[in-house]
Amino acid sequence: MNKRKKQYNVDSVVRTEDNEKQLNALVHSTFKTASGKKVLSYLKSITVNTAHGVGVDPTSLMHIEGQRWIVGLLEQRFNDHLDGKLHEE
Repeated sequence: MNKRKKQYNVDSVVRTEDNEKQLNALVHSTFKTASGKKVLSYLKSITVNTAHGVGVDPTSLMHIEGQRWIVGLLEQRFNDHLDGKLHEE
């Protein structure tokens, strides 16, 4: 029987378990310091925690949502490292 090796991803890019763990560790290492936490807090303040009115045009909204997705991804990887969690495909 041909067993397929498990693959993991949190960002829609399939990687091995070791690659995912390494990326999570790198993100955690980058943002675990007081300075790193301040940077992440700043990024959240200008993306995730910012509301936009009904007049925002669709192109700007797509750009804004992309920024939010990236910040959310960084937070997810940071937390996954702390929890030892991986997302199986």
